[in-house]
Amino acid sequence: MGDAESRFIQWLMEKKTGLKYGLDKNIGDDCAVLKSPKNAKPLVSTDMIVEGVHFDINLIGPRDAGWRGMGAALSDLAACGADPSLGIYVWISIAVPSRLEGKYARNVVQGAVDCAIKYSAVIAGGDYVSTHGPLCIDYAVLGYSKNPLLRSNVKSGDLVAVTGYLGGAGFGLAALKNKIIGKSSNKAIRRYKRPEPRLAFGAALAKTGIAFGCMDISDGLARDAGHLARMSQVNIEIETEAIPIFPSDPSINYEGISPLDMAIGFGDDYELLFSFRSKHAKLIQEIAHRTNTKISIIGKANKGKPKVIFLNAGKPWALKLKGWGHGMSQNVR
Repeated sequence: MGDAESRFIQWLMEKKTGLKYGLDKNIGDDCAVLKSPKNAKPLVSTDMIVEGVHFDINLIGPRDAGWRGMGAALSDLAACGADPSLGIYVWISIAVPSRLEGKYARNVVQGAVDCAIKYSAVIAGGDYVSTHGPLCIDYAVLGYSKNPLLRSNVKSGDLVAVTGYLGGAGFGLAALKNKIIGKSSNKAIRRYKRPEPRLAFGAALAKTGIAFGCMDISDGLARDAGHLARMSQVNIEIETEAIPIFPSDPSINYEGISPLDMAIGFGDDYELLFSFRSKHAKLIQEIAHRTNTKISIIGKANKGKPKVIFLNAGKPWALKLKGWGHGMSQNVR
């Protein structure tokens, strides 16, 4: 283990986030020793962010970059209904170019740690390497649920809904690039820099024992709703008038893209896209109230070819942004 890696592990150990919340031993061994809950299924995911692809170090600071990646990783657990009371564990691995070693790299990890602490996640370990390439941070996360929420749980006849507002992260990036400052733009910028995973709402859905269909919106509503449709083999119709658009400053403009198109196609909002039977509408409202979560019913799942159709005033809506995907020509990050 190199000097930089040793210092990194020692620095993490000094945070002492493990013993208090569920590790048998503090980090520093070859493996993390966990306390696993009974009768719960482990949920495991990884997320990687790369400088110049997922964030621009000229637009956001190191702590925001670290939080941004951690928020995205924890959002995967929220989408599957991870229960924070059963334990959430994270591993942070970072590849650092020489130009960013030292204080910058530590601040990136500190931002990730700050996010983890806010959501009661335990830092269970990590890794540190040097690289000749761009800064790269990988997050591995582990949670537990007794009733995991799945993308394949959507049934024909289900109502389709989202939490919160969509488009905020896109407006935030536009405000950063255009140096727009104001109350509305600052809220959007924070939405882009520091996503807030819907762990409380996802866990509450799972605790009902009902098989809700669910996933988080990371690549844009259009693209992620398509994933939901394919995994569940249903046709999903979404009414554009029902989509909750993030309140934005009219002066924020992203290459002529409308607020509606931003809400549909940008992504990075990390809200939950989920489905439920109409008979469970009251239960969903109760969960939303209990977790202080805004929800909006935006469409319905039907039998048919697994795809997503956006309707505006009953007519098909042509998309300007189709979502984020590596290798796509329409990437907007």
